[in-house]
Amino acid sequence: MKDTKDIKSSIWDKEVQVRIRPGKILKGLVFIMLLVSIFYLGRLTAPESSNSVTVAATTAAVTETAQKESASSFLSTLTGFITGLLPSSDEKTTETKKEVAVTPASGESTPTAASTATTETPASNATASPNETVVAAANTDNSVETIVTTYSKVAVSLNDVIKDWKGTWGKIVKIDYTIKNNEAGTIKPAYFIMLVEGYDTGDSAIPKKISLPLSSQSIKAGESYSLVINVPQGFAYNAITTGDLSNVRVTLQLYDSADKLMGTYNNEFNLQGTVAP
Repeated sequence: MKDTKDIKSSIWDKEVQVRIRPGKILKGLVFIMLLVSIFYLGRLTAPESSNSVTVAATTAAVTETAQKESASSFLSTLTGFITGLLPSSDEKTTETKKEVAVTPASGESTPTAASTATTETPASNATASPNETVVAAANTDNSVETIVTTYSKVAVSLNDVIKDWKGTWGKIVKIDYTIKNNEAGTIKPAYFIMLVEGYDTGDSAIPKKISLPLSSQSIKAGESYSLVINVPQGFAYNAITTGDLSNVRVTLQLYDSADKLMGTYNNEFNLQGTVAP
């Protein structure tokens, strides 16, 4: 038999070969980490002891928030560690775990395009400056121009009379007139008084009042206005009163709303009608 001393020395002098399998080590590490995470999560989800009743509500809320953040941080770290150990060929799993790791914690909101977008005011809603408003008002408001109430340069013209012949007598039904304002400001005519020869003097005078349309009741300086308007109920005449119907004088007087004479015009017209066969 060999000496005991020789046996011991031969054992310690003998070469020993150690074989390591990375796959088994990796599985072991993952298993250990899972056990640690299960233990840690078990502690977080364990019911609170009776002593926690004495803790204030605000302190409990703060503690719960801190625990959630700590758990989230731990899970993120654990997930990142496991992702780094897994083979690179599993790209889809890695991307999924990375997305989970960067998911915001509860209570936090991720800004959206709608919350960060800036709404621009349309140019069409822009308000004009005070100066521009005043100018526009000055161009459209007749009150900016002086209103003339003393008249010496208002021209009135009776262009034609339109008659309705009844066989032995006739009726003036329309007049064609022109008003030209040669005054230095705006004039505001209101109505005409029409006088027909034979009905214009003495007790037999029959003046016919013809109101002007609103379009003729304000004429600026230098402007003229022409129109054909109806004679209310018409003006009946006959040869017995007027004489020769082929040459009848018709007078047109223009007045303002204060019954002040603005201008006068008279001319002779043929009021003779043709009798239908």
